[in-house]
Amino acid sequence: MADRLRRELIPGGPAIRIDSDSLCLQVQKIHGKDLADDRLNDTGVNIAFPSAEKLFKGFEPRYIDVKVICYHDNPFTWGNNSNIINSGVYDISLIPSTMPPGEIRDTEEDILITIATNGNYSSSGLVHEVDSTGNGSVVHHVFNISDVDDAFVVQVTALNRSSRISVFGKGGGLAHSKNCEVCLTWQDWKPTASHHGAPESRSVMFFVSGKNHTGKYSVGVEVAGVDDVYQDAVDDGVLLVDPADQSGLSLNGTQFYSLKVLRLSCRYWAEDTGSWLSNGCRVHPSSTITETVCACNHMTAFGAGFVTAPNTIDLATVFDKFADIGNNAGVLATVLTTLALYFVGFMVLRKVDKAGMKKLIVHSLPDNRSTDTYYYKLTVYTSYGRGSGTKSNVAFSLFGDSGSTGVRVFKQGPETFQAGGVDIFLLAVEESLGDLHRLQIWHDNQGGDGRAWKLDKVIVRDLQSGETNSFLCNHWLSLDRGDGRINRILPASTEHDMSSLHLFTTKAAGDFRNEHIWLSTLFCPSGSHFSKVQRLSCGLCIIYTTMIANAMWYKTEDNVEQTTVVNLGIVSFTLHELYVSTMTSLCVLPVNVLLIQLFNRCKEKKQTDKNSVYVAEKGDAKSLLSKTRSSSQFLPHGFVYVAWSVLVLVCCVSAFFTILYSLEWGPEKANAWLKTFLMSFVQDVFVVEPVKILAVSAVVSFICKKAAVVSTRDDHVRQNIDVEDSSPSEGGLFAWISHRATMRVAKKQLHMALSKHHKSDAESQKERKKKEETRKQTDSVIQEVVGFFLIVMLLLVVANGGTNVYSHHAYNTLGGIFQTDFDQIQTVDDYWSWARDVLVPGLFQEQHYNGDKLGWRRKRFISDAVSYRIGAARFKQIRVKSRSCGFHQRYTSLFLNQECNSGNSFSGGEKRDFLPGWRLLSSSNSSEDFHEQSPWTYQIPDSGGELPVMADIATYGSGGYVAGVGGNKDAALAVIADLKEADWIDRYTRAVVVEFTVYNANINFFSTMSYTVEFLNMGGAVPYRSIRTYRLHRFVGPAGYIILALHILYVACFLYTLYREVKLMKEQGKRYCQQPWNFLEIVNILVSFSAFAVFAVDYITSRRTLNKLLLHHHESSKFISSDIASFWNQVFV
Repeated sequence: MADRLRRELIPGGPAIRIDSDSLCLQVQKIHGKDLADDRLNDTGVNIAFPSAEKLFKGFEPRYIDVKVICYHDNPFTWGNNSNIINSGVYDISLIPSTMPPGEIRDTEEDILITIATNGNYSSSGLVHEVDSTGNGSVVHHVFNISDVDDAFVVQVTALNRSSRISVFGKGGGLAHSKNCEVCLTWQDWKPTASHHGAPESRSVMFFVSGKNHTGKYSVGVEVAGVDDVYQDAVDDGVLLVDPADQSGLSLNGTQFYSLKVLRLSCRYWAEDTGSWLSNGCRVHPSSTITETVCACNHMTAFGAGFVTAPNTIDLATVFDKFADIGNNAGVLATVLTTLALYFVGFMVLRKVDKAGMKKLIVHSLPDNRSTDTYYYKLTVYTSYGRGSGTKSNVAFSLFGDSGSTGVRVFKQGPETFQAGGVDIFLLAVEESLGDLHRLQIWHDNQGGDGRAWKLDKVIVRDLQSGETNSFLCNHWLSLDRGDGRINRILPASTEHDMSSLHLFTTKAAGDFRNEHIWLSTLFCPSGSHFSKVQRLSCGLCIIYTTMIANAMWYKTEDNVEQTTVVNLGIVSFTLHELYVSTMTSLCVLPVNVLLIQLFNRCKEKKQTDKNSVYVAEKGDAKSLLSKTRSSSQFLPHGFVYVAWSVLVLVCCVSAFFTILYSLEWGPEKANAWLKTFLMSFVQDVFVVEPVKILAVSAVVSFICKKAAVVSTRDDHVRQNIDVEDSSPSEGGLFAWISHRATMRVAKKQLHMALSKHHKSDAESQKERKKKEETRKQTDSVIQEVVGFFLIVMLLLVVANGGTNVYSHHAYNTLGGIFQTDFDQIQTVDDYWSWARDVLVPGLFQEQHYNGDKLGWRRKRFISDAVSYRIGAARFKQIRVKSRSCGFHQRYTSLFLNQECNSGNSFSGGEKRDFLPGWRLLSSSNSSEDFHEQSPWTYQIPDSGGELPVMADIATYGSGGYVAGVGGNKDAALAVIADLKEADWIDRYTRAVVVEFTVYNANINFFSTMSYTVEFLNMGGAVPYRSIRTYRLHRFVGPAGYIILALHILYVACFLYTLYREVKLMKEQGKRYCQQPWNFLEIVNILVSFSAFAVFAVDYITSRRTLNKLLLHHHESSKFISSDIASFWNQVFV
């Protein structure tokens, strides 16, 4: 109707309006440039628009059609909060003439909508008396503001002719003249004369917004002394007490005023959530007792959102709650206990750091010669665990391109090679060894009970060139443990020589000791440049920032109107959970990552040399050590103090506001949050962090091996340390000769130990080659298994992306609506009774559960009130031809002229057209004379439009005799009555199918329902039900975009697999076909190709079906088939 009226409009002319008892319609065409100047106020609502340029994002249409539909009563009564709507409801639309209509949202200026207020819902009539003998007394009236989206208008009216009253307003406390946010002082409040000549009362009014105040709000009324209050009270018309009841009441000592408190709110109807929401609309401060002014920045319903604001703290009242801290001390106690434990740990770890620094010294090898001027630094890491350290004498040989060191001896002492220790040695050689290849290391097994040794790794740094090599071991050097060997030949760690599994175990163990913030506090190397105290302090900062971040978004999911679930195969989460985790990470990660990086990247503080005896090479070595510091430490040492300042500030602020949140919530909610936080913290320390370290180590080791190899060369200990002299400093020539003799004896003993336990070079080389082949095969198998696992996981996510947990519930709900008595159908009468009593009431909902009539929009939904009918339902009958019975010749006379109705499939189907009552067409009435489709004419579906009918007994063709159910309940009942009366179902009916399609927008699922009853030729009936739930809109909303991204990722993985297999085919030729696993890859590729083809067909048929729905969606009596789309959707899934 509105579209028809719009054609009659003249630009700038008068509006056209139609009124009825329940609603009114008004349309008007105005110039775009005049939009801000026009006021629409003929429909009981006053609408003030901003300029068209601001409304349409910089575009100004030439003409704009304005449509206003006013409902005198709320038509959307089924919303979960419809009881708050006490005024009329107004549907406002703007239709620009020179641009397509679209959603108007997030406008620069608000649209002001003024609606008359229903005064029946205010607290009018509350009249109060005040004893004026106590001058300056204040009467307090308190009301509660529970919703931030609400607003209140307070009106105080003096009801005596000479009243002098002051009014004060205050949120969170009692209002009076010294403590008020609204302070209104009246002088000479004498009533003025109205146009009738009678005096009128004086009143004052002010506005309170829930966005500024929640909780208790106090209105204080102070009455000043007044003379002759009740003189001529009856003439004023304001005597509000019973004149007969004067006991104990002095008329001259009593004054009266009235107080009105009106709650105002602005809501709009959200079609997608079926509820009244306030997003984007607020109560404007210009609202009064009689009019509510709504300021909105949109004209359409917002979609379901998942972004919520963090929890707020009312700083005006929260400090008052410290007085009750004894009843809400859980969070405060936790914060203080954490701080106390930190200080205890700080003092203990400070001593440990100092002790570690004293032990951390560069030991010159005892066999270094003063003439050797080329230096290497060897950092030896002993594994953690009981008994990992050794007291045996340890020797090594280092091999490079240009030579080797020969047998060299480490200095053994009480502090060296302890379990979990790090020992640094200075190796002096005559000249460079070139590129280092391997390190041979062993011991003499003479350490008594401590002779065994578990070596983790050795890092060798060339102090001249700065090149670093790592030699990984992680094995026992013991005759009693491990493989019984005390000699190890360790190759230099390179990308090609190391197995991914070995890299994974090495990197994971190192990351647990250095990257896990809590474990590293205990197990990081002594003398680490990121000290244990610094790690503990960063852990405290993580605790406090996690506390405040969790408190900011605790229970904010309660503010989300609709929850969107993302189902990624075995993992499902809501978008709000994803949003909260992202925001929490943004609150916690940046500051803590910054602190850790500041502590890690700062240069070390220069040490002053104390009581050290230098030899010639010591000064050179120390200068080289100072020049070869880690390149990652580039910040000046002063930034350490910046890091400490930031850490203290963040911890104090986070702890303080966490305590404020607990006071704001109260003890119940605060204690519930505390339990949740402690559980999540324990889970993070013992589950999330280890899993993250293992996952990162696996990805780096198996995919980015080069980065993993480089990480094994990281030296986590300080570089600026002193060099110890191991050569004799006293005794002169005799001491020097004695020292050299001792070294020769030690080397001889170690060489003998090596010869005794060392295998021949040929056997060792053969064993290494065998291990290398095994390693490569293991790496290949692991990579294949991991890659296959990732592809399978991705494929599961992609396959399940089109499904949802709600589809199963939708299947059960829809099936339950029409299932009543369906399985009990045995006769034709049973079928018509089911269609009349179950099918039709389920398809057509006429009224609410409370008896109220439905609006015309809601009548398109079936009885569950959420599933929208797509087109109309229909009956389709499959018939068989009559034929003679196959009797034996002896019995033909007994069954003369008897016809049979055998056959139940494609071959025996009836396809002729008939007259009503299944009368055959005569020669004078051919089927060409009956162009109009009827239940008696055979109808062939469009090419490729419908699938064959599958039932319990047989499968039937897609054609048949079709009767539309109708567009409403009365029409459907009439169709059923006509078909029953005309014997539409007779003895030649083989099956009757009722088909229809519904759409549930809440879960984005279509459902095609088919109820088939097969009438058997031996009598009886067999019911069969089919419900297909599927999605035609596959990639909708944020969850849809995630699924789309995963589809693209799967295609990329497939293309990589295809490229790899084609490359292998070219390289291996015929040998490629000789490996059975390659056939599996070919099968996977072929299956993927078929999946792509099915997806393409599914996408095309879905688009065609949607286009067909858009083309015929206004035709409520037309059946729209989606068989093909649902079939290919199910095939793809």
